Amino acid sequence: MGYFIASDVETFDYYSMPPLSELDDYDICLRKPNSVYCIVDLELLEDDTPLFKFIKNFSSFTNQNYHHHQLHRGVCGSQNCGLNSSHASFDSNETAVVLKDCFNTTLHRGYGLQVDHLTIRYCKTPAPADPPDALDIVVGVILIAIILMNTASSAYYYMTPPEKGEGNRLLLAFAVQKNWKALKKGGASDGGIFKCFQALRFYTMVMILGLHSLIFIGYGYTANPEFIEEILFAPLPNRRVPLPALPSFSHAYADDSPSPSTRTVEGTFKCNGHCHSTFFHKKEELPPSPLCDTAPQ
Repeated sequence: MGYFIASDVETFDYYSMPPLSELDDYDICLRKPNSVYCIVDLELLEDDTPLFKFIKNFSSFTNQNYHHHQLHRGVCGSQNCGLNSSHASFDSNETAVVLKDCFNTTLHRGYGLQVDHLTIRYCKTPAPADPPDALDIVVGVILIAIILMNTASSAYYYMTPPEKGEGNRLLLAFAVQKNWKALKKGGASDGGIFKCFQALRFYTMVMILGLHSLIFIGYGYTANPEFIEEILFAPLPNRRVPLPALPSFSHAYADDSPSPSTRTVEGTFKCNGHCHSTFFHKKEELPPSPLCDTAPQ
């Protein structure tokens, strides 16, 4: 039977990692004068801490998981990092240094990690609303004209409903009732051998809308990236399956043991056929327990 020689075991799961993206409230931040709001990308400093090893192993599944060593933040710099409107120039080296020190403090305090590199996407400050210009007035006039034509045409159709296609075609072109009937009726269904393309048009539009929605979900700042990472393995709603095992163990014989019956093991383990996204560092005596297979995968 196996037992731990050293009882010092560190265990990590998905929520042990820093959030992939976090955004402070943009509107509340910029309500105050002299405030600044910045969007930044962080690259974690690679070190030998167990948590960073877990993050690196987890992110190695590039076909499924995000790179969790690359973080994205929207920070109210004036409230959390001591910035002001003079730091709004995101190409300023001083702004990057201040933000890096700010995130270094928070990440080290919460996770024992540090920032290796920081990139500022942009910084915003409160700005007064621009007065309407000539182009705004032109667009407004066009929209009002369209609304008036719809109203007049719909009233004409209601008071003198056309029969057998009679009536002023110009006025009826903007009638809501007539256009609604045309939408419900649809186009001609006679297409001969090309009739099947109507179905292809429908499915193509469904795919285009779905893919564009996924682009916003997958490449935007998401509060629950774990759900997106599991979509590939849980395509049905409300179905949850464990994430795949992390990469192979790194193991070596203990330096203080003359025989190969003791070794140091790092990585994940499988117990009763279920994969646990857990990283641990411990010494164990072989053979392992019959309940949990801790052999290198």
